[in-house]
Amino acid sequence: TTFDIAEAFKRKDIDKAISILSSNNLLHQAQTTQEVNKKLVEDYMKDPSNKKMIIASTNEEVNQLNDMIREQLKELRALEGKNYKEQTVLIKQGDSTVLRQFSKDDEIVFTKNMNIAKDLQLLNGDRGKIVATRESVFTIELERKDKNDKPIQVKIDTKEHNNFNHSYAITTHKSQGKTVDSCYIKGGDLTSSNSAYVNFSRQKEKVALYIETDKLKDF
Repeated sequence: TTFDIAEAFKRKDIDKAISILSSNNLLHQAQTTQEVNKKLVEDYMKDPSNKKMIIASTNEEVNQLNDMIREQLKELRALEGKNYKEQTVLIKQGDSTVLRQFSKDDEIVFTKNMNIAKDLQLLNGDRGKIVATRESVFTIELERKDKNDKPIQVKIDTKEHNNFNHSYAITTHKSQGKTVDSCYIKGGDLTSSNSAYVNFSRQKEKVALYIETDKLKDF
């Protein structure tokens, strides 16, 4: 099914792709962005997979969804007695800078190649988890392993190295080359058949589209 959806978008057969999504209960529509985002985040949080991601068109949408995910995660952590301190970081995002909140256990993605040490370079698209914070210094365990297949841990001073963001939701551009088990697509004004093909070819097992009803007409 997921292959058929991606192929339909590749052929620019939007009606066919939407029909497959709808008939398999993978199309979720609502009147407002707030309703769409709420449903998307609910489904994402229910998914037990460790390899899942949300794809949106713009940095603004990505930040909104990441904030909603983090609020849910903070509630779960609090129930487990994990009341981590929030750290405010001025990150670079596109051509601007944005204040974002981070804490231990947050999952992040690096958005630029950065030389951290003589023998270590962080790559644009590298993902990892914050395992410790101390003032502006974060300790991050990367998803990728070293040559001995052991986890790589790095320390970065966020005042010097601030090209990163949360990775629960990422843009279409950042998703290229990534493969996950579950993919949740936030459709929007900038979604095209080309970007939809990229988005819908990211997943192995599950994919779903979340979109405002009026925007689906212009998909």
